Amino acid sequence: MQTLWPISGASIIGSAHIRKGSPNQDAYGFKNLSGGIQVLALSDGHGGERHLYSDLGSKAAIEAAIESVQDYALNTVANQLPYNEAKLQFDFEGHVSKDIQVRWLQKIQSSPAFEDAMQFGCTLLLCVKFDKVIVFLQLGDGKIAVVYTNGVIYYPIPRDMRYENNETASLAQTLAWAEMKVVTLSNEGDIHAIFLASDGVENAYPEDYYDDAYFYMKLALPHETNNVTLPKLDVQSEGILHEMLNKASQYSKDDTTVVMWHNPENTMQETTVPESLQIWMGAYPNYWLPIACHLDKALNKRIDYALLLIEAIQRDEGVVPQYLSIKQIYLDADRSRLEIIAPGDREPVVIETLYALIMQMLMLPDTQEFLEFGKTLKCDCLSLEPIPDTLRHMKRKLIAMKQTLRYDYLSQQFVCDGKPSAISITASNGHFALFFDSDIYLHQLMPLVGDYDGLIGRVIQHAKYKNIWGMVNLSGHVWQVVGGKRLRIDPGMTLTLIDGITVFIHGIPVKIRIINQ
Repeated sequence: MQTLWPISGASIIGSAHIRKGSPNQDAYGFKNLSGGIQVLALSDGHGGERHLYSDLGSKAAIEAAIESVQDYALNTVANQLPYNEAKLQFDFEGHVSKDIQVRWLQKIQSSPAFEDAMQFGCTLLLCVKFDKVIVFLQLGDGKIAVVYTNGVIYYPIPRDMRYENNETASLAQTLAWAEMKVVTLSNEGDIHAIFLASDGVENAYPEDYYDDAYFYMKLALPHETNNVTLPKLDVQSEGILHEMLNKASQYSKDDTTVVMWHNPENTMQETTVPESLQIWMGAYPNYWLPIACHLDKALNKRIDYALLLIEAIQRDEGVVPQYLSIKQIYLDADRSRLEIIAPGDREPVVIETLYALIMQMLMLPDTQEFLEFGKTLKCDCLSLEPIPDTLRHMKRKLIAMKQTLRYDYLSQQFVCDGKPSAISITASNGHFALFFDSDIYLHQLMPLVGDYDGLIGRVIQHAKYKNIWGMVNLSGHVWQVVGGKRLRIDPGMTLTLIDGITVFIHGIPVKIRIINQ
């Protein structure tokens, strides 16, 4: 049986909330489960008029997170001993993340005050300690910090560069589960303490994003009381934690909360805070996002993402991580390229597994209804049955699926009724509809011979005159135009789409057709 780590926690209401008569909108919780599994959770309600009941939302988040982990431990982990680090990350990125959001929605919707999810908006920090593995999950701001006995402070989940000026991801978002970042860490013997802190702590150190490392170091180091040296984490009754939280709250004016573990088998090598700290930060592509965060885009975009995924697997010669999660597939939007970034062993792709992943990208069958609050996408063409037997076969079926798409602007849904599209192109590979903010790839111009499927252009809409469409030349080659106002479209320039014109791209004639609907 693994050693249980002592848990401490405290929360201080911010002075700004006291002046407004608002409640403390932070919440935290912890639980020791069977088999020595331990759970820590912290949630920070957003506050403000838009999030009137975020204090209730943060409490619901703690309950949902702990309940979800408890059910997962009972029903899944117990059947897969010893724990596999890659499998744990896969499960938390998918099943546990979604389950937390489902439970949270159910809890807030049962509130008499419920009108919409944003009223209860909040963040979530979660840490689960197994025997050999620690799992971290984060949605929104706040910090998770690991302090090692040698004084190194490790932030396993780095800053999300998309959010500034008090903006943050939220459990109230439609795809909140997709925004939950998951990192695993081997439960090594030199971990001294793990901290979960609301942004009331980090905002007390505004000069640099990682200056709050001093807060965690001071809290982790031993101190003297009555001439006896004691580790700070064991003397909450002495007021050390409350004292430090009070001081941080005075600077941030915000609710300030910390919940933490202390490994009783380890002691710090340092006794005082060094002048310069050793700080390690987890890393992932700062300006890339997991493709899961883009699954609220239109269906035609999601089909393109599925094609880009196959292209990424082909670049890696058909080898993928043993446990491939949708959150391990990152989009580089500037280059219209996907990359698979994941730890663990790699093995040849299993077509059935890839098929299930692609169908999740296209339909989200287990999350669509509750995440969109009853608004589901109806489209009979969403089928790749029978399951293709090769990557190239699957790519051809996805391209054929694109050819059946039409968007009905009255019902605002994709339909597959055989009617002509409002705007389309016809080239040697057949007829394809065009949509707002859609990309044009080589497969829409000609049948593919090899694996290369380059980005050719992007459909855009005039900022002022919404009935005027254009196609930006992203091919790197000059386009020749017959029947248009301009006879030459250089790379980076935009072709105005007019019914009946023909544009030559890579020497391939592409006919533009526009129908007034």
